[in-house]
Amino acid sequence: VRHEGLPTPRPLNWLPAAAAAGEAWPRQADCEAHALQPLCTTLRTVARRTAHGGEVLAAVSNKNLVGPGGALDLFLDGLNSANITHALVVALDEQTGTWLGRRGTAFYERRLVSRGGAPPHHP
Repeated sequence: VRHEGLPTPRPLNWLPAAAAAGEAWPRQADCEAHALQPLCTTLRTVARRTAHGGEVLAAVSNKNLVGPGGALDLFLDGLNSANITHALVVALDEQTGTWLGRRGTAFYERRLVSRGGAPPHHP
């Protein structure tokens, strides 16, 4: 469905190019060049769970959304109910990463720190 007045979506550029070339995705050279080996390993593991051409569904969360009955818990329960196995969460802090690990959810921990040195937060 195309809505009037909205820009045309841009095509994905990493996945199709790698897939068309028969390469593993993400490309090893890119992972090494940007020091992203932990993320690339997680992406490859999750991408193997799908028959959809290596697609990965990613969510981003911090500690404000975790815990029993929290928004992230409900989101992940929904994925499980829909049998979506090719998902991962980018954890923005250690608490979220720890919680996801206990839950058995694929995740990549990428801690954010503001320019002033404090962790980011929502009001």
